[in-house]
Parts: sequence; C-alpha cells; structure tokens
Amino acid sequence: MDESGSPTVQDLSGCELASRVYEISLRAHGADNLVQVLQAISRLVLALTGASYAAIFLPAPKDNGLAPRLVATAAGIDGSSLENHPRLDGVVRRVAGEGQALCLDDLTCHADLLPVPSGMRSAIAVPLARRGDLAGVLIAASPERGKLGRYQLGILEALATPISQAIANAELVLEVRHRLEQLRLLNAISKITSSTVNVDELLARVVLEVRTRLGYHLVAAGLVDDRRQSAILRAISSAGTSILPIGHTQPLGTGVVGRMIQSQRSTVVRDVLHDGDYVSADDFVRCEMCVPLKRGDVVIGYLDAEAARPDAFDDTDVMLLETIAEHISQSVWAAAELQRARRLREDLARMIVHDMRNPLTVLGSSLFMVKLVSVPETGSESTLMSRLTRFIDAASAAGEELRVMVDGVLDVERIEVGRLPLRRIPCNVADLVSRVARQMAVVAVARNVQFLVSLPDDTAGDGPLMAHVDEELLSRVLENLVINALKYSDADAAVSLGVAPCPAAVLCARLAGERASVLFSVSDTGPGIPADQQQRIFDKFAGVDDGGTRNRRSVGLGLAFCRQAVEAHGGTIWVTSEVGRGARFNVLLPSERK
Repeated sequence: MDESGSPTVQDLSGCELASRVYEISLRAHGADNLVQVLQAISRLVLALTGASYAAIFLPAPKDNGLAPRLVATAAGIDGSSLENHPRLDGVVRRVAGEGQALCLDDLTCHADLLPVPSGMRSAIAVPLARRGDLAGVLIAASPERGKLGRYQLGILEALATPISQAIANAELVLEVRHRLEQLRLLNAISKITSSTVNVDELLARVVLEVRTRLGYHLVAAGLVDDRRQSAILRAISSAGTSILPIGHTQPLGTGVVGRMIQSQRSTVVRDVLHDGDYVSADDFVRCEMCVPLKRGDVVIGYLDAEAARPDAFDDTDVMLLETIAEHISQSVWAAAELQRARRLREDLARMIVHDMRNPLTVLGSSLFMVKLVSVPETGSESTLMSRLTRFIDAASAAGEELRVMVDGVLDVERIEVGRLPLRRIPCNVADLVSRVARQMAVVAVARNVQFLVSLPDDTAGDGPLMAHVDEELLSRVLENLVINALKYSDADAAVSLGVAPCPAAVLCARLAGERASVLFSVSDTGPGIPADQQQRIFDKFAGVDDGGTRNRRSVGLGLAFCRQAVEAHGGTIWVTSEVGRGARFNVLLPSERK
C-alpha cells in the first residue's frame, strides 16, 4: 500500500488484477454511460502502474480502428471529446494498426510517435481485442523517463482481456437501453398518431418526442405541396433557436430536404459546413439526416434530424428514423385526406348556397309578384294574365334549375361509390334531345334567351339515330349543360342544343377504336372560358375566372357530374371556347353497347 492507502504494483497478483477489473465490468450494468465505465478503469490503471496519465481509446465507426473516437482518463481530464483532448496520436495509431503492445521508456527518442501530452516521457500501450477485432487501445504515460517499463506493460496486458469484457458489457447494456428507448419512442409515436387527425398537431408532437427522447439538436417535418414543386415545413423542434419559420418552402432538388425528396432516398450530410447547398435551420447544426415520408412509392413529405457535431449519425440512426417515418406516414396521409375531405365538404356547402341562392330568390320574388298582381286593380284581364304568366314562368324556371342542381349533387356521390348503375336501352337520341329541349325551354323563356335545337335528318333513309344509353342519366347531363349555358348568357343571346352522327375525324381523335358514335353539343355566346381553365372546369367545385368582366363563375358539381356520367358510358366530354366568343360543350358517346 502507498501512503494514500491505494494498492501498488507489488501488492497485486495477476488474479487480483483481473478481479479488480471484473468488479468494474459489473459496474457497467449500472452505469449511465460508457464514459463512466472507462473513467473507472482509467483510475484503476493509474493506481496499478504509478502512471500520471491513463486513457482508453475506442475506434470510430467504419475507420478500421485507426482514428480514436472516445477517450476516458483520470489524470485531471473528464473524458471530453477528442477535439479538445491531449493524446498520443502516434502511439495509439501504431498499436491499433499493428495490434501489438508498445513500451517506450523515452518518448523523446521516437519523433515519429509524437505529439504527446505535455511533459510525458515514458509510455506503454496495449491493444484491446474482442472476438478477434480491435476494441480499443489502453495507454498509460508518465513524466519520468523509464518510469513505465516491461513490468507495467505486463500489468496492462493482464488487464486487457477483462477490460475488453468490461467495455463489451457496458456497450451491451447501453445498446439494450437504447433499443428499449427506441421501443418506448415508437410506442409514444403510435399513441400520438392515433390520438389526433390534425396534421400540424401530429407532426409537432412527433418532432418534439423524437428530439427529446433521442437527444437530437433539431428535428423537423414537412409535406410536399400539391403541385409537387416544393416541400413545406410544417413542424420543427430545436434545442436552440430555429431560424426557419413554419411554412418555409424548399424547392425540390435543392437543399438537403429537396435533394432527398427528389432522389426518394434517405440522405445523411456528415458535415453541413462542406455542403454548399445546405439550408441552415439552426446556427449550431453540423450534421443532418433526412428520410422520406412515403405513401406507397410516392414521397409525401420528410422527417429531418440535425445534430450539433459532425458525423453524429450512422446507419443505425437512419434505420431508426426511417422506422419512425413509416409509423407516421400513413397517419399523416390519412389526416391530410381527412382535412381535404372536410375542405371539400365546406366548399360543397358554400357552392350549394352560392348556386342555389339566385334561383331561390327568383322563385320567391316571382311568387310574391303573383300574389301582388292577383289583387284586383284597374286594367284588362289579358294584361293581368300576361303578368301572371311571366312570373309563373320565372318561378318554374328557377325550380327547374334547382332540380337539376340537386340531382347533380346526389348523382356525383352515387357514381363515385358505384351505386348508380347504368340502365342502357336502345334510344332514339333525337327524341331524347327534344324532351330535354322542352324541359329547358321554360328556363330559356324566363331568362329571355333564344333557345335553338338541332336534330338529325331522319328522312335520309338510314332511319333514326340510335344509341345504347341510360336515358335518364344522359338527359340530366344535357340539362346541366343547357342550364350552365343559359345561366351565363345575356338577355337576347342564343343557346343551342344539338345531336348528330360524329364526323370520322373527331371519332378517330377522341374515341379511337369505336366504329360509330353520336355527338351531342351545347353552345352559347357568353363570355367564354380561358384556355388554361378548360380542363379543370370538369373538376369538383371548379370555378371560371373570366378576366374580371363578371363575377367569378361557379360551375359547382354540374360539370363534374357530366364528366363522370359520360365516362361511365365509355364516352368523352370536352369544351372548345375563346374568351368573349362563347363556348361549345361536346359529348361524344359510342352508339353501340360495349
């Protein structure tokens, strides 16, 4: 024993040395981190060898053991990172590279093994091996030349195996704890995803949970916009001060996030200071890892983690973040779809109110006027009847518009869920168009619009023009098109409804492979439809902006219903129009049943 009561080299046998290190390995099971275990071992080495400096170097991942990753010492050093730690680079590298112990009684004679901690003159080092692989390097040094020799080296060699086992035990314990924490994290995320359908709330809670449990400096998440041109930041949690606001957009193909989404593969930037395309989210970030949120093969967003030191993430971190991303992807998609459905319902309510307000107003005011003119007053009976007829016609027209609108709203939903089967029968399309024209004439009269009808010539000898169609459904398609044309036609304008055999060139271009077809058309002389809006008007709740000459026109569900009903027949619908020169809606249907 020395004056402090600590054992000296002469006091301990080889078995006693191993027993002391075994005690340390048992502590590994209760240690909070590996550094604590290494520090305890280093203090023992100092006591057993009489050295003034003791350290254990562990190899960095994927570097063949040549670059130290972690140091633990008990010589006034607290086990901090290597960037600020004095170390024996040459000694450690030689022992790690050759796998052989090294004993140097005078370091000043070995210039190739410098630098050394200040004042150190002698050093001994042994490799730590586990299952044939390098597990680390144990080193001790002294400011006295010749202080550490073969005897002390023998002590380190005797300690090497139990120290390696102690490190293995500590790493195993930490790995088990890490995996347990990962499972707890996944469980917490599962609870989050099942407890909210709000996308922003879901992502905000997830990024906070991931950052705090895994100790990352910053975690963020975002979604790809509907046009797939950029990624929008929807949630961020940082241990510092984030300089990116919620709503920040990152063009696809630029920045770490944009590049990852475009490549559809997880990305790790080991040091963002060497990435010229890096978009800074926090001034202290040095390493970034970004993984995709996917629905099937489509990237719908991203989950991003950032650390304050370089090389902070390895393949294990990527796999964990990818697992988390898989857990939240479907929930994010489902929540986004639910929000989209809610917006559609709100749009539907607004659209119905907007489109039905005008005919209801006409209906109400017309009936009110009928009541007024029914009161006896001076004037001829014919004048009274004329006024009554005009108001009744206006009320009937408004009611007809409402009927067409309500039928369209109901039928769109039925067609989409497959609950509106077609009832095809052979149909004389000229008779069908005539019935629609008679039904719509009251609306045209009320709006003071000239209504023209064009029918095929049945006297040519080929008989009437026939098609296998659902008469009721096709009638509602034509009614919607006529109502739409009348609604946006000025007084004294003209609207035409017609049907004819389809020209061969049009059939080839629009329904290639069909032998015969019929072409319905509805034309008006209204404000027209801009070319860039002629496709989207057949979408639900689409509107037409006619350049400011009128209010923004609503086409509601009418044209969406028309497209679905026509396509259900195996046909196609399109519009040809020029702004200021009216529009022509075309419905092309196969004349024979498929």
